[in-house]
Amino acid sequence: MQSKRLPHLEANGASHYFRWIRWAKDRIAELGDSAPANVQPTGDDYPSFSLGYQQHLMAYIKTDTENVTLPEEIQEYLTAHADEEDSLVQGARDHFELFELAVEAWTKRAGPDLFQYTIPTKIQHAHPNRFLTLFLYLNDVEEGGETVFPLSKERLATDIERTGMDECSEGLAVPPLKLHAALFYSQTGENELDPMSNHGGCPPAKGVKYGANLFMWNMDADEGISAMSFVEYVDSDDDISEGAVKDNEEKKDS
Repeated sequence: MQSKRLPHLEANGASHYFRWIRWAKDRIAELGDSAPANVQPTGDDYPSFSLGYQQHLMAYIKTDTENVTLPEEIQEYLTAHADEEDSLVQGARDHFELFELAVEAWTKRAGPDLFQYTIPTKIQHAHPNRFLTLFLYLNDVEEGGETVFPLSKERLATDIERTGMDECSEGLAVPPLKLHAALFYSQTGENELDPMSNHGGCPPAKGVKYGANLFMWNMDADEGISAMSFVEYVDSDDDISEGAVKDNEEKKDS
């Protein structure tokens, strides 16, 4: 079975943007009631990963640079794309200065005495994505219905054969037991996709299987769903190896 790896993305202005949003949220939480009203969770300037917040920051950038001479490529980008939905993150990928303008515009309104962000010299690319998965088994299944991790060398059961899914006889197959759960990380602690988390739901050979998924994200989930529309790839359920069956356990297997 030939392995198929996801591309490794180099850090860029978009990577820094996501990190800065996370930092700003944490800094506001640290300040508590001392943070200005406009950056409190109910305020207009509370940082968000959402597409709408990009437009909010772009409006500030346009206002702040109206009478400022910018590098030609930045000015051309703002003129052509400033009003587009995902223009800040898309532009920051190629124009790091655009990210810096966003930080400057927000800090000016949030309070430079409270919010002084130091841009790191080196970071790892990361974007909103599933970090941890909990799958809860709601009933006992007479036969079949395992959750299989085909790349694992561990074994809980052997000699499993499921029609149409050879992966069930490979790797780690977790049997469905009522009110038990499978908990696994989709990413490493460094926000790299963990290929060992590649998994699938084996079809029940006898009976019906009921289950429920709980996804935990490395960033705010509701905002992350919005952010996923502009990341370069979405890797929460990408196949790692040819022939691997994507996880279908959020559906009822029968």
